[in-house]
Amino acid sequence: MTFQARSTPGLPALGGVLGFGAFLALLNSTVVVVGIDRLSGALAAPLGQIQWVTTAYLLALAVAIPVAGWGADRFGGRTLWLAALGVYLAGSALATVADSLTVLVGARVVQGFGAGMLEPIMLAMLTTAAGPHRATRVLSLIQIPITLAPALGPLAGGLIIDHLSWRWLFAMNLPLGLLAMVLSLRVLPRDRPKTGTTRLDVLGLLLLPPGLAVLLYGLTRAGDGFGADSVAVFAPVLGGTALLLGYAAHALRRGSGALIDLRLFADARFTASGLIACLFGASVYGMMFLLPLYAQQANGARAWVAGLQLAPQGIGTILALPFVAALSARFGARATVAGGMSLAALGTLPFTQDGLHAGTGLLAVSLLVRGIGLGAVLGPALAAAFGAIAPDATARASSALVALIQIGGAAGTALLAVVLQRQPGGAGVAAFASTFWWALAICVLGSLLALRLPGKINEREVTHVGK
Repeated sequence: MTFQARSTPGLPALGGVLGFGAFLALLNSTVVVVGIDRLSGALAAPLGQIQWVTTAYLLALAVAIPVAGWGADRFGGRTLWLAALGVYLAGSALATVADSLTVLVGARVVQGFGAGMLEPIMLAMLTTAAGPHRATRVLSLIQIPITLAPALGPLAGGLIIDHLSWRWLFAMNLPLGLLAMVLSLRVLPRDRPKTGTTRLDVLGLLLLPPGLAVLLYGLTRAGDGFGADSVAVFAPVLGGTALLLGYAAHALRRGSGALIDLRLFADARFTASGLIACLFGASVYGMMFLLPLYAQQANGARAWVAGLQLAPQGIGTILALPFVAALSARFGARATVAGGMSLAALGTLPFTQDGLHAGTGLLAVSLLVRGIGLGAVLGPALAAAFGAIAPDATARASSALVALIQIGGAAGTALLAVVLQRQPGGAGVAAFASTFWWALAICVLGSLLALRLPGKINEREVTHVGK
């Protein structure tokens, strides 16, 4: 992007406006989690179905991320940013008036697609405006919405659920989104679209997102059991798999122009990093789905209390972030990521014991430990991935890796919802304890995959990743 010097604002003002928009999008991926129990009752939908309120949003985020890079080049960053805010607002308005689960899930797809374009556009515009000599300031600005949203979202959602209708989980975005749009119109510099933009991978869009959605739908239907309606499970699983195989064949032919370039995964280190990013998303979003339900259904906590009980995990991540680069430089990506995932597993272990109850001091400390562990995972894992590819593949790799985080979040949420729904005896403490073993297994698998990462990577590589 080429910015006009006369209209370029100061970096703090630009970063503040872009950060506010990105925070708004990330906030809505976490603010809804404490409302799942209320939504399930209001829309008369079991967990295997209501989890699509979260899963659909995350899948739409994953699809929008690679599209954002093409759109910013084709239309310009400012134009696409405003359009993405408009799409996000439209989805929020539709979700506010939704009268069925189908309409609500559709609204979340619209909302998620708009939200998914905001973070990569923010990164591109700030990087261009700052230049190489102010990269550290850019990274610190980007980190603010990413670290604050998971800590504040559940608490805000809980307060809304306890005192207002569930519709306000989505209606709150309307005044905030309009404010973000007004500020963007005043502050964001005009930029010219690039010439010779690569064509959008339309066939990839028709294969990959539907394939993921249909496959996950089939797997969630398994939560209702097989029985006489087994076709309703196997048909979407087979159909989704066929679509994904079709996308794989298409992407390998198209190469760097594909929605997600699968040739990047020819390198074993990049593949390991990508899988860890996927498991990171599964652990973060899957547990954020499960924990509020655990507090509300198994322990009778109010929604705002359930949201507050999630805060230690976000605080732990914030505490860990300043030390990650130094840890990676000293011990290497392999040890740092393996240690982080192991610490997250250790923090998950107490939840597998059916004698404990949400809100106890031990579980609060456990979530803090989980947050610290997860805070040490993503930066070094992504840095290892970037160290395994050519510099000219950085943009494609960024899209693929960030999309994998969201895909992992969608898959992890769906998995834990199905496991919980299939537990005998209803949503008691024992049912949740059994489900948390699956969440623990995700962390253990991540720590084992970390053994495939390289040893030491320098601090420059960690800084290069950003978030």
